[in-house]
Amino acid sequence: MGQLVILEGSDQGKIFILRTKNIIGRYNDCSLVINDKKISSKHCKIEKINRTEFSITDLNSSNGTFVNGFKLTQSRTLQYGDIILIGETLMVYQTLQNSQTNTTMIFDSTRVMEADKTHCSKPLAHDWLFCPYCGKPV
Repeated sequence: MGQLVILEGSDQGKIFILRTKNIIGRYNDCSLVINDKKISSKHCKIEKINRTEFSITDLNSSNGTFVNGFKLTQSRTLQYGDIILIGETLMVYQTLQNSQTNTTMIFDSTRVMEADKTHCSKPLAHDWLFCPYCGKPV
């Protein structure tokens, strides 16, 4: 089982439990609705690809979908702790330790919060090559 935790943006603090197929966007007909004017009506899709893994795909959004600072150009399998940026909404992908007890793994915020570099006045993970906020190389 996977989930998204909103770290920054107008929906900060919300947690979305991922289903088999998840369309993320601004419109009410999306399975995960995020209130962010820079997000497309149907921005990206997160799908379960096997028992334990999910993939993310940009749906030709206006501002792109970024994972760990890299703009998506094709589908990509999500890994625990991946940082996703769509519009001005920053979120982290987490997996559940044990779906029977519904215990959430703790996100290691040091990857972003104690970063050794910044861009657009925001912290970046040390291994990011592009700023997820503006898309420029860092």
